[in-house]
This record gives sequence, structure tokens and C-alpha cells, in this order.
Amino acid sequence: MKEKKGRPRVLSYEDFPGADKGTSWMVGMLLELGERTYDQVEHLDDQALDFKSEGSYLITSVLLLHLVQAELNLFGFMVADFEMPEYAHEVANTASTDLSSRKGAGRRSVEILEMHLKFRHEFLRQYCGGEGFFDKPSLNPKFKTCRDVMGHLIWHWANHSGHIGEITLNAGYEYTWQ
Repeated sequence: MKEKKGRPRVLSYEDFPGADKGTSWMVGMLLELGERTYDQVEHLDDQALDFKSEGSYLITSVLLLHLVQAELNLFGFMVADFEMPEYAHEVANTASTDLSSRKGAGRRSVEILEMHLKFRHEFLRQYCGGEGFFDKPSLNPKFKTCRDVMGHLIWHWANHSGHIGEITLNAGYEYTWQ
């Protein structure tokens, strides 16, 4: 079993410009979940990233692409017209309904995640920093407000980072929390 000591936990978050304490916490949590997920996978090789446990269809590299694709879609529920990043075409067809048919993407999935985390920081600063932004109605009727979209993003990253931990453990990689 190969072991990686994870980076120290981040339990408090910086204030987000123009946001109340609760919203700042939500943005901080989303940012931390992305960074933690990156820390879980940045050291893995293609074989570990594309590992599939017996009886499962989940693959870490595909989940990474799925997380990015879903987040870009959900950003569109908060902001109508923003320029998609250059890697957006590489995460197409990774919706939940596509996960069982996708082949692994190896290290490219980690590169895309790294680019996306930088894009995410800029997106949040550029579009979401205004006072009351998260109380605006969502552009998708499934969500009442942009705050609801953020809540779903937090749940989504927490859910799949747990899957990633389980898959990589089965692939022979232990991630030790600090």
C-alpha cells in the first residue's frame, strides 16, 4: 500500500468580497473541497487514476472530469453568459448518466482539474462577489437561488471526493488526513 500524507486540513475560510459570513463559508468550503480533491489525486499515476474496482463502474479520472463538467454547468445556473474555459470540450459527456460508459483519462484528468481550480477562483471573484449575489434567483428552476446552487456544488464535491478516496484505496493508495 502506497501512502500519501494529505495536506493539513483547512477549517476556517477567508471572507469572500461582498458576502455575509454564511456565504463566505460556502465559497470557502467549495474552494477547499476542490483543493482537497486535487491533493487526493495529484500524485497518482495513470494506472491508479484509471482503476475500476470489481463490480463498480466508477473511475477516479472520469469522476474528476465529471466534477469539472458538472460545476461548469452549475455555474451557468448562476451566471448566464460567461466564457467557457478552453478545456470544456474535454469534459463533455461526463454527466452522471455517462459515467458507466466512459474510459479513463489518466493524468490528463488531473491537469484539467488543476486548470479548473484556477478558473473557478477567477469565476467566483469576477461574477459572484457582489453583495446579495447568492440570494439572486437561479437561472434553473430546480434551484431557488444561487445559494442553492452553491449548496449543491458543495454536496457534489464532498460526495465524489469520498468515492475517489474509496477507489484509490482499492487501487493501493492510502491518503492519510492530517
